[in-house]
Amino acid sequence: MAIQDSDGIHNSLGSVVYYMRKGKKCMRLKPANFNDAKTPNQLKHRAKMKLAGEFTSSCKHFLTIGFQDAPVSMDNPSNEARSYIIKNCFDTSGDMPVMEFSKVPISRGYIQRPEMASIKVEGQNAVINWRTPVKGEYADLNDRVMVMVYSDYGIDGKSHFFQDVATRGEGIANIPVPYSTEPLHAWMFFHNPNAATGESKKKISDSVYLGVIG
Repeated sequence: MAIQDSDGIHNSLGSVVYYMRKGKKCMRLKPANFNDAKTPNQLKHRAKMKLAGEFTSSCKHFLTIGFQDAPVSMDNPSNEARSYIIKNCFDTSGDMPVMEFSKVPISRGYIQRPEMASIKVEGQNAVINWRTPVKGEYADLNDRVMVMVYSDYGIDGKSHFFQDVATRGEGIANIPVPYSTEPLHAWMFFHNPNAATGESKKKISDSVYLGVIG
């Protein structure tokens, strides 16, 4: 049922949902209901939606930082990330889709991304290295290093967050390796909350997939 007041229409009217976001009046279509769609392509798409949803739910905290200033049409950062993953980050050559973690972003933005980034395990820790800027190159040495490690347990996938573990200018960071009996996937990106006010892509770099550890 839709409600009309001084701010406009709220809730839903037919297939359209009306809502407020960041002080703006927005509307979107209700998600389509799945009935008996069972063609191979439809089943693959459902599986992609499920896997992408499980991943973004596990790392919602970091996506809120990494996908700041999400388009109004996406409603929130997790939705933007999930939409991108569904469209671009699956191998669909087999019977069922497989997520390609090397293609998955956990951030996107305008500041310079990590370059020549690598990770290796030393004892109970993982050591991350990246290229530091040279003189005259535009980059803020105080950009903060954000690292995420994801344990791929299927429906029980879990993300581990390591915030502000170093600055861009240091070129190295150490994090503990989370315990897992499954592969651990690692990403990093730069975040500078002082680079802009409010939500802004100017605070964030694109993420870099570091590889599998553990």
